[in-house]
Amino acid sequence: MNKQAVKFVVVVAAVMVCLMIYALGRGSQRGTVAFHEALDEVVAIVDGDELLVRDVAFYVAYEEGLVEYYAMIYDDENTGAFWNAFTNHTFFRTKAKQSVIEMAVHDAIFYESSRAEGIVLTKEEEQYAADALTDFWSDLSDKQKKALGVTKEEIGETMRRIALAEKYQSYLAAFYEKEFEAYSYTGEAYLKLLEEHDYEEGEIWQRIKFGGVTLNH
Repeated sequence: MNKQAVKFVVVVAAVMVCLMIYALGRGSQRGTVAFHEALDEVVAIVDGDELLVRDVAFYVAYEEGLVEYYAMIYDDENTGAFWNAFTNHTFFRTKAKQSVIEMAVHDAIFYESSRAEGIVLTKEEEQYAADALTDFWSDLSDKQKKALGVTKEEIGETMRRIALAEKYQSYLAAFYEKEFEAYSYTGEAYLKLLEEHDYEEGEIWQRIKFGGVTLNH
């Protein structure tokens, strides 16, 4: 390679570095956004229907609480160690955050399917969902409720939809003579079914710090 060619390569490389630095700078300027300030932003689009940030509030609170539970078992004096652990080629925090969206998408698809099949909750199931809401809401501190920015009624509606999604999941598993878990959000049968649906994650999700909504990680 002659000197002129080398000079050209160096210039191109320098330009690329500058562009990368600029892009990173733009990203950092945008930064993270508080969950309760982004409630009406689109977090995902499932089969043409928008899921808003407020629609995943329950999932965020539930998953953050679950991760913190295991973090306490792992090291009750330094729960951050578990949150920042690196496993299966990814950080546990990142994996748990993705689970939130995957669960929400799964339930959105199965909820709509339950409606199409005319599936409804029995009085006993409605009562169970109401009791679960009372327990869940009472376990949240006032600070956590403020951080989520949604009402008890909104959380209750999400939990009711989840109950219907789970009922459809049971119906589907029985119809195809499979285990219930085969149609969970990580189940092989569900993942094959998911290929028939359109799903797109919203940009806002990348700006929400998972572990920093109801907790301080």
